[in-house]
Amino acid sequence: MEVLEELSGPHAGPLQVSHELFDLLSAGAKRPLQLKSFTLRGLEPPGNLGPLAVGFGFCAANLGAVLEAAARLAPTITELDISGNAAVAAQVLPVTGPSPDGHAALLAVLESCGPLTKLDISGSGLCLARAASALSLHGSTLTELKISGSTVAHAFIGPRGNVTAIELARAFEACDQLQVLDLGDLA
Repeated sequence: MEVLEELSGPHAGPLQVSHELFDLLSAGAKRPLQLKSFTLRGLEPPGNLGPLAVGFGFCAANLGAVLEAAARLAPTITELDISGNAAVAAQVLPVTGPSPDGHAALLAVLESCGPLTKLDISGSGLCLARAASALSLHGSTLTELKISGSTVAHAFIGPRGNVTAIELARAFEACDQLQVLDLGDLA
């Protein structure tokens, strides 16, 4: 990607972004978009970062800015697809941003949404135990939920294991309008 614009945010120094991303973020700052459906699927680290790069490498600041912008756009969203983002969930983000890692940033997007009717977090690497409050929040309006490839193992380990399992069970109980449920291959 050719670097064409410099953008600075409240939590970070200048970031190098393309004209297209700069225009999108600028438009959202001037007049908030009223998105109903939002897809941020399958983000992967660039392949040309070098042999010593870990994850998104120097692009992690840009990834953090994109996720922060997505959270700001989220209040009007009723259909969210953040599937296939296991690489994002595993990424440590710069300390200057609002989220310490990609997992927390993806959860922030989910928690910032309006009442969701469709949610796809399959293959996102999100831990359902940590997403239980967001699932409870949107449960009464969800008609479609896809969670294959999400993890539940963390829910039952540790001193709070039983409490977390109960929270997760309550979250699923709140999903009383579901018409489509894809459990797939839960880890």
